[in-house]
Amino acid sequence: MVLAVFDEYLPDDVVVRIRITASMAATLANLQPDLYGREGPGYTTTRGANIAQAKTVLASDGTWDVVIDWERFLNESPESQAEVDDQTQILEHLAAHEPQHILMHLTSTDSSDYVDSLTGSPTVRAWRHYVGEAIDEFRCELAANRRVTMTPTHESTASDDIEHFRRALNESAAHIDDNPRRAAMQALGAAKEMVKALGYLAAEYAAGGREPLPPSPLPTGWDEYIGQFWPDIFELFASVPAANESASVEFLTTVLQATCKRVITWLTEIGIRYEKDENLNDYCWWDRREF
Repeated sequence: MVLAVFDEYLPDDVVVRIRITASMAATLANLQPDLYGREGPGYTTTRGANIAQAKTVLASDGTWDVVIDWERFLNESPESQAEVDDQTQILEHLAAHEPQHILMHLTSTDSSDYVDSLTGSPTVRAWRHYVGEAIDEFRCELAANRRVTMTPTHESTASDDIEHFRRALNESAAHIDDNPRRAAMQALGAAKEMVKALGYLAAEYAAGGREPLPPSPLPTGWDEYIGQFWPDIFELFASVPAANESASVEFLTTVLQATCKRVITWLTEIGIRYEKDENLNDYCWWDRREF
């Protein structure tokens, strides 16, 4: 089933190896040791409150490896047909999501193709990789959701995302005095994962033709930490096409810049003001120490 789904999206001359593994980190370290092995930054499946379940990487010969984490399926033996159907749905969704990364690479519309051309202040540019990654994920998820939605839905797990974000901000704020740079970087990392989570949620809404109303039931902390940021960032995400649809780099860059600016404003609204000066020095001011 996985290969059949890939074949629907990719040109015939694209070579893809599907690697189903009980350890994504170990498999990726073996495939690309410079990036994911001991000599590199390594790989973790933790994504805020979520866990990465697949990763697509380009091999040196121009072929592709898609690593799918089978640990969840190995550790959760289905006891009913409904659970079997859920696992099949998850696998089909992953199989629809991952080839979108390859399509963006083939069309030179992956964020890595345009983030460094972004203009603006050093503060705006500091967000380009984080926000570019979120735009990539939105585009891939939009295409995948049009085929089959993920289970559980991102709407149903929004409370977990916000609670993880809140805890991460409190952990970072604990180091404001003794290690302010660590505090700032932890806060930015938490914001990055929250923005990505909202990108996944936006793709779910956009695929279903829904208006950007708050999730129902309203997640705990939504009004305090998300609020007006949601319709604003939804509009930005929803303005870009799915990964399997045509898009110009110029337009994607425009959306990237607008989204970076809105993310900066959002953080200020919840009490964290981050700036990078012309010499690329980082500064962070906190209006609160508890979240």
